[in-house]
Amino acid sequence: MRQDYAQYRLRFTVPPDQAGRELLEFVQCRFSCFTLDEWSERIERHRVLVDNAPTKADHVLVVGNRIEYLDADVPEPDVDTRFRIVYQDDHLLVIDKPAGLPCHPGGRYLHNTLTYLVNKHLSIDDVMLVNRLDRETSGLILLALDSQSCTALQQQFAARTVDKRYEVFVEGGFPDVCRAEGYMVPDSGSVVRRRRRFIRAEDATPAHELPADADAAVTEFTRIATDGTISHLAARLETGRQHQIRATLLGLGYPVVGDKLYGVDPALFLRFCNGALTDANRRALRIERQALHARSLGFTHPTDGRLLEFTAPLPPDLEALARHIK
Repeated sequence: MRQDYAQYRLRFTVPPDQAGRELLEFVQCRFSCFTLDEWSERIERHRVLVDNAPTKADHVLVVGNRIEYLDADVPEPDVDTRFRIVYQDDHLLVIDKPAGLPCHPGGRYLHNTLTYLVNKHLSIDDVMLVNRLDRETSGLILLALDSQSCTALQQQFAARTVDKRYEVFVEGGFPDVCRAEGYMVPDSGSVVRRRRRFIRAEDATPAHELPADADAAVTEFTRIATDGTISHLAARLETGRQHQIRATLLGLGYPVVGDKLYGVDPALFLRFCNGALTDANRRALRIERQALHARSLGFTHPTDGRLLEFTAPLPPDLEALARHIK
């Protein structure tokens, strides 16, 4: 996809947990596609602004600083950019996101992201993500077009009044129904910093002390079909934790098909990052991405109080898995 770099500015606001960091450290951590030296050179050329003004690499950030990266020139991997607008009004958008498309800028991705593409499609620059999906997860995602709507919708997610349902394919013969209650904790035994681990509530005894940052997690799973080797499940989230479905299923002994981080072999993620997956690795994964799809979303409209419900059909790669099981 050809990008018009000269017209693009990457904009974001410093959140509370990033206050006190120096500008150089912040941008390199946020966008690891460039080294510290490369970011330093861009800051010196005044291609990175803080509150509309050039500054130094050691500038200490405060909450609410507006950072802009001008004329973004990041070489990016190709992605599927064919998102579908399911619903749109003056306050919000519901998008059916393809697998492989990141929701927001980060790492190697600046232009090939959902927020950039939606902004460009609508000729605006302030679309706001209400919720997020992992890059390899397909399905419904909610975006707001004004800050008041964004706040009201995020409050619904925080209050657990949003109905979020997924479809997922796992290894093995899953039981008919399973309500998984437990906790999400950092996986201290993993070399991957962002990996999390699910601990079942019945295992969270005094002998198994939970860390202070443990998050309660509840997911209901219902089996749609199975051939004994792969199972097709419906999942309903009662909580919304990062990687909740994937980590929970691995903790239950049913890793998600195609999942490199929470799948059949934890070493596959590092091999994938290093471009070293073998043909045998790919056969073990079965498909190119994690077999997880955000199927439906139900919430209250932030301005008029209407109950809105939307669904997105399985994409072709997951529909093929479903046919295989049947």
